[in-house]
Amino acid sequence: MNDRRRPAHLTPHNAATFQIPGVVSNYHLRTPYPPELAPFLLGLMSPRTAAVLELGCGTGEIARMLAPHVGRIDAVDISAPMLEAARSMPSGDHPAIAWIHAPAEHAPLAPPYGLAISGDALHWMDWEVVLPKVRAALAPRAHLAIIGAKCEPPWSAQLLDPIARYSVMPDFERYDLIDELTARNLFVKSGEAAIGPAQFTRSVEAYVDALHATAGLPRERMGPAAAHAFDEEVRTIVLPHAIHGVLSLEASAHVVWGSPG
Repeated sequence: MNDRRRPAHLTPHNAATFQIPGVVSNYHLRTPYPPELAPFLLGLMSPRTAAVLELGCGTGEIARMLAPHVGRIDAVDISAPMLEAARSMPSGDHPAIAWIHAPAEHAPLAPPYGLAISGDALHWMDWEVVLPKVRAALAPRAHLAIIGAKCEPPWSAQLLDPIARYSVMPDFERYDLIDELTARNLFVKSGEAAIGPAQFTRSVEAYVDALHATAGLPRERMGPAAAHAFDEEVRTIVLPHAIHGVLSLEASAHVVWGSPG
C-alpha cells in the first residue's frame, strides 16, 4: 500500500455532491466535450469494435457519443440520479449502453474491454482498488484513457477569488491526477493529446448554473444567501463578455492514455 497522502478534499462527503438534485439537473450545462473526442477514443480501441468501460459516466455524454460505434459500452456511476438523467438524454436509450448503478470499486464488469475511460469522476475513486480492477478487465494491450474537459475564457482569472470565497470545500488542494497515479505505481502513461477546441454557447444564466454543478459550489450546501451573492458576482464578471445575454465559449479535451498498474 502506498503511503502518499491523498488530497484532503477528496472525501466521500464531497463526492456525494453529485447526487444532489440541483447538481444533477445542471450537470449537462458544464463544459461539453468537443465532437472530435469520439473518433479519437475509437482510434485508441483494441480492437476497434470491442466493448468499452466508462467509470463515473455522470450523465453519459461520452457513452452516448460512442454508443453508435461500439458493440457495447458499460457506463458505471455511483449516482442513481445521474444515471436517470443520462437515460433521458439523446441516445440515452441506445441498446449498446448498459447503465450500471454502482461504485466503481464494486461494479459488476463483463470483460474483456478494448478501452476503459474515465473523466473527472476518477478523482473521487479509491485509486488503489479501481486501477488494478481496470487492469484486470482490459484486453491485452488495451488502454485506460483519462479525460478532462477544459474551458478557459478570458475572465477565468477573475472567477478565482469568488470561487475561493464561496466554495464549500475550504480544504481544496490543487494536484495533478496523473502524477498522483504514476507516483503510486497505478498508471503508466503511453501518450497524451489535446482535442479541440470546439465552439459552444451558454446563456449567462446557464453559465452561472453550470458553476453550481461542481463539488465546491452546490447551491444546496452553500445556502440561499451565499449562492445569491456568488451568482451576482459572477454575473458582474461575465456580462460584459456576453452578446444579448449569450456567451461564446471554447471547449477542449485533454486525454492521457496508458496502462493501469
